[in-house]
Amino acid sequence: MGLSTPWQVRWPVLSLVAAPLLAKLHLLLGLLKASPLLFNAGLTPHVTTGWLGTYPTIDPNMAFTAQALGRGAVKGMLSGGHLPWWNPYQGVGAPLAGEMQSAALFPPSLLLVLPNGQLYMHLLLQIIAGIATYFLLRRLDCPRAAALAGGLLFQFNGTYAWLATATINPICFLPVMLLGVEVARTCATEGPGALPGDPWGGPKSGRWGGWGWIGTGLALSLYAGFPEVAYFNGLLAAAWTLARLSGLDRSRRLSFLARVAVGVVAGLTLAAPILIAFFDYLPQAYLAQHGASFLGRSLPADALVKVFFPYLHGLIYENGAATAPFWNDVGGYAGLLPVALALYALFGRTRQALRLTLASWIAVTVAACYGLPGLDRVLSILPGFAISAFYRYLPCTWEFALCALAALALADLMTLAHGERQRAATAFWIAGGASAALLAAAFAVPQPAAIAALATPWHGRSLALGVVLLAGWVWCRPRAATDTATSAKVLGTLMVMEAVVYFILPTLAYPSGTHLETAGIHFLRGNLGLQRFYTLGPIEPNYGTYFHVAELNHNDLPLPAKWVRFADQRLDDNAADGVFAHQRRLADGPTAAENFLKNQAAYESVGVKYLATTPETDPFVRAYADVADPTANTPLKLESGQHAGLTLTDPALAGATLNGLSIVVGTGHGYADGVLAATVCSQGQCAIGRGSLKGAIDNHPFTIPLTEPLPLGSEMTVELNYDDALHMVALWSWPRADDGRVTASYQGQALPDRTLKVQLDLAGQPRRVFQDAAMRLYELPNPRPYFTADGCLLAPQSRYRLVSNCPVPTALTRLELSMPGWRATVNGHKRPVTETEGLFQQVMLPAGMATVSFRFLPPYMPLGYGLFALGWVLLALTLGNPLRAWHPASARRATGAHGGTAPEPAE
Repeated sequence: MGLSTPWQVRWPVLSLVAAPLLAKLHLLLGLLKASPLLFNAGLTPHVTTGWLGTYPTIDPNMAFTAQALGRGAVKGMLSGGHLPWWNPYQGVGAPLAGEMQSAALFPPSLLLVLPNGQLYMHLLLQIIAGIATYFLLRRLDCPRAAALAGGLLFQFNGTYAWLATATINPICFLPVMLLGVEVARTCATEGPGALPGDPWGGPKSGRWGGWGWIGTGLALSLYAGFPEVAYFNGLLAAAWTLARLSGLDRSRRLSFLARVAVGVVAGLTLAAPILIAFFDYLPQAYLAQHGASFLGRSLPADALVKVFFPYLHGLIYENGAATAPFWNDVGGYAGLLPVALALYALFGRTRQALRLTLASWIAVTVAACYGLPGLDRVLSILPGFAISAFYRYLPCTWEFALCALAALALADLMTLAHGERQRAATAFWIAGGASAALLAAAFAVPQPAAIAALATPWHGRSLALGVVLLAGWVWCRPRAATDTATSAKVLGTLMVMEAVVYFILPTLAYPSGTHLETAGIHFLRGNLGLQRFYTLGPIEPNYGTYFHVAELNHNDLPLPAKWVRFADQRLDDNAADGVFAHQRRLADGPTAAENFLKNQAAYESVGVKYLATTPETDPFVRAYADVADPTANTPLKLESGQHAGLTLTDPALAGATLNGLSIVVGTGHGYADGVLAATVCSQGQCAIGRGSLKGAIDNHPFTIPLTEPLPLGSEMTVELNYDDALHMVALWSWPRADDGRVTASYQGQALPDRTLKVQLDLAGQPRRVFQDAAMRLYELPNPRPYFTADGCLLAPQSRYRLVSNCPVPTALTRLELSMPGWRATVNGHKRPVTETEGLFQQVMLPAGMATVSFRFLPPYMPLGYGLFALGWVLLALTLGNPLRAWHPASARRATGAHGGTAPEPAE
């Protein structure tokens, strides 16, 4: 019997730190690109696929909310020195910290300001998850090897593997909270040495405090940015706490529960600022389906087999529509060996109440996720359950329960007494037989026709892996003549290897090469001022927040309800729910470009100055692409001195004025170096234009501006001449549709069956002010100024401050969303901020010079700050105990030869 040495404590911790780093080494070294900015922001025209060429994650909100909003919040806080309560760069302004998914006040979010910061943040969360789970399992008397296996298993859980949104942020704090529960139980049960007058359970209660890790874990779970996951974690923590009442007498139970309750109070008070911001926002927010109900929705029952064999039908989204219903909603998986060990753990003799509680949690939550009829209705008695996508956010809890049971099973095997081997062997074969039945069912039960037709190679690979794992299970069976501790370690190693393989596979799908185009961002920063831009593609929604340029688009939940109504009624009535961008609610409804052209004046009325489009898109030009087969393009090759032409017939052109035209060219990867000249004629008049192909984008429209405008009739002809070139250029042509309006010619020979894709730049349209390989920017003629006041001279200094000079008292209108919490001062005196136009802010200005300042602070936040301070006081009262929680031997009893602690009272 002896105390643990420092090395015995450190080597598991070092292993838990090193394992995630090694698993993502290819991302850390930059061999594959982990930042979603490089493949989700719409700023990388060319992306080289990864080694497996599929999807690295099931939810692109790893980009739009977790990275874009998170980094924007932290960047603003660090540069401005203010807490990120408000986001002026999304829509017409919206709460930021209260939106939650940004995790704006979550300490690990600070890493997002670093290049590749999201990767570092996720690694940190994995490390915390592993270390906290390890010390929790040591508190449950698991030997080091068993606790390490459990910690590693939870580090590489299925939710971490498949999701990278804010969903995963709170996961690692579940074992932190449970560790706090175990510390509180220890403090409640230690009799000798109790402090005089200890109010937490009477004279036989233990040391003071014990709630530190509960408060810390709960607070960080709430700051982490996904309240649904924090809520479900809290439910599991409550079930765990009730299970741990077993074996305690009445006074110690009261002492234990009192400490847990204080920990919960400490956590909630520490999280008071974010909770106040969130609950202040909710009554004024649009929540999409989260405001209705998710009851009746679940994962497809025939996909339950993927809990055990996650890549049975291919990697993430590998087989398209056939597997999309699963990938769109799933939240994680388990693997085969963790399930087998969890089954074996049910036969253990210690902590039976806890084991049964965890097993029941797994059974109920997995059944709910996969649609056991009526179960979701029963669970809806839990507050908030029905409005949470439980089938996606519950898996991390049953994954943790599996990890804990698997570690307890390994502990049972490692400490197996000789006289118990027959019973253990029976339990072992029952668990193994059940696992073999799962394997057989996975490959014997007929799959739906859409799945069966895939014939994916991953089907056979999953079968082979399952056979190998079951062979390892059989080899490690308890036998009279064997060292079961060694067999258990082998089994634990196989279990961790299975988890690591499953975890690494999606990371191999990150792109291997990208080129980020940011010239357009720099142009907007230099020219946008206080106005906004709207995008039809590049700079995807919320990346305006990332770069701190005001973007009208959004892709988020929750959202300000009155802004969502305004956008739907006045701007785009076919935008997808919660996504104000190019995605469509109805596929056959109007496009985002069509609604923009129809409602351009409304866009200008909310301050939009620039429209961003892809390089090949121009919503203001008349485009002609009447092709019979869009895949059958062939080049009309022009050497220096050669020419081609086209004829366009369209009665709708009569009376219009042409400023220029564009045609799709192939530059041979940038080698074309000549000048392409156009002579355009209509109604007996001609105009010419020229453009150098040096620097032109390959396989994109090339624009030739005319030297003077040309009035058009119903027909026009274009002669194209290529000169001053060393390398040829290709004019891409396509088979002409029967009713096509464009016909081509080549070297004077008519090509009646061929057409060119032509775009006409007509007079009176917004002018193009910028273009690169990622985007085009168009300047709208009449954007409404951010600040307006009739008759006043206004000198804005920022979005939050301006100087005015008015001849008479006047109302100042500010194009920022009006919400409770906005405050204004005029010459240092408070002024009410009222709502105007049902959306924006208005403040009265006095006559003469005035300095006006605006500030947003969620209502009741001073109370939140006071509660936050109280939370720290409650933590300070238990400072002596949290540090001891990480090593049970220092807080409890001497360790045995196997590294565990002496057993607690029988349950």
